[in-house]
Amino acid sequence: MLRKPTKQKLPRDKLLMQSSFSTLKLPQIDLYELDGSKSGTGRWDSSQSQLRQALEEFGCFEALHDKMTLKLHNDAFQELEELLKLPNDVKCRFDFLDKLETMNTYVTRVLELDSLVKKLVLGSLGVDKYLESLAKLVRYNFRLMRYAAPGTEESKKSRAWCHRDANFVIVLHQNHVNGLEVQTKDGCWFEVAPSSATSLTGWSNGRLHGDKHSPCHRVMMSGHEARYCIGLFSSVQGTIQCPDELVDDQHPLLFKSFDVAGLSRIYKTKEGDGYLL
Repeated sequence: MLRKPTKQKLPRDKLLMQSSFSTLKLPQIDLYELDGSKSGTGRWDSSQSQLRQALEEFGCFEALHDKMTLKLHNDAFQELEELLKLPNDVKCRFDFLDKLETMNTYVTRVLELDSLVKKLVLGSLGVDKYLESLAKLVRYNFRLMRYAAPGTEESKKSRAWCHRDANFVIVLHQNHVNGLEVQTKDGCWFEVAPSSATSLTGWSNGRLHGDKHSPCHRVMMSGHEARYCIGLFSSVQGTIQCPDELVDDQHPLLFKSFDVAGLSRIYKTKEGDGYLL
């Protein structure tokens, strides 16, 4: 059901809570040498449990993964910076990714991580039997992003204000410049400062992050350097329907089955403008 958002005057203590900053750190999940062949082992079950707890509390986590080496990270971001320095008309004229060997290797490794995370998440919810059917519905969008240094004219156009993503799973990888911040369920913000790799966000019918939304996040930068980020965004095409196994008295159905493309079309109409799920 669509409903029009209403403006509410929040009490002062609530406003302060929403603008407060926390020293929390994103949970780290060690996925080194973990693959589907280890499903059902003690290590697999432990990682599955840790991942679910992180998603329920924060909606995202930092993944430590052996296939994302320091050399691959450095080479990929070098290619990224060189590519984004080209004039816009040149970048729009060619499909560069087919010619970037390092970036192709990078995408392959991130897709492997994405597949592993999906298997862990669905397994933690007891619905891993849907993995194959889900894979047929998933589509990927690979983005190369540059956030200009604060105080520059370019930074006014590249800033990422507080928002939520409608994607199923997102894998983000950044250079040494931090700036990503995530909002907790009680309204506090904390900075995501990766130790070595990747932050992900996920949601499934209110079982993850305690809400039907992915966590609110933003990019708030300081210093004099540009921030580069590589993102793999996966979304589901076709009809979205919650598995019966995830619905019970404690977790009632939050939405009826719907067609993703149809919902997107509604938001683009005059009648759908300004409406939220």
